[in-house]
Amino acid sequence: MTTKRQPSPPPLSGPTASGKSILILGGSSSVGQFAIQFARLAGFSTIVTTASSQHADFLKSLGATHLFDRNVDVKTIQSAFETPVSFVFDTVGTETTQLLAFDVLTTPSLVPGARLSLLLTPVDSLKEKNSGDKVNVDHVFGSSYVFRDLSIPFWQKIEEWVKNGEIVPNRVQLVNGGLAGVPEALDLSRKGVSGVKIVVRPQE
Repeated sequence: MTTKRQPSPPPLSGPTASGKSILILGGSSSVGQFAIQFARLAGFSTIVTTASSQHADFLKSLGATHLFDRNVDVKTIQSAFETPVSFVFDTVGTETTQLLAFDVLTTPSLVPGARLSLLLTPVDSLKEKNSGDKVNVDHVFGSSYVFRDLSIPFWQKIEEWVKNGEIVPNRVQLVNGGLAGVPEALDLSRKGVSGVKIVVRPQE
């Protein structure tokens, strides 16, 4: 993951966040699943995420320590942490999730070192609430071409992680029929299929 600020190469040889906590909104999404696993590899001791309950067992197998329904309130999320969480990653990016993340970091008062990373750009209502930059808000922007100091060691390491099972790729739901299967795949997406990648093989 990279941000609008110039990143430093990630620690690839061992945990660096032991004893720290993180909240990941949207744990069943593609990015959310990888975020949970990278947080586990980084050594975060408490990894709280939001998702439908049907994904609870799978996300906990990836490394989540707590899972709440996506309609959870601020106080319930905060109850999972022994001390106020200062790092939130929103992989959903809607106005609802961005404001929820902000409120977790600022209710009842601003958490020291509060940092919010967003997969999408900040919505206007978040910018208004965060006037004065009370919370350090980053917009995640991944580019293997721009951030080569980060991407080269990452791609060298990811193969090893996948081979030894430390990183589990996204599960897929294959829709047969080649290009003729695209309408069915789109229909599944509209119905809100979650936790898997819908895949069509156009060459079939």
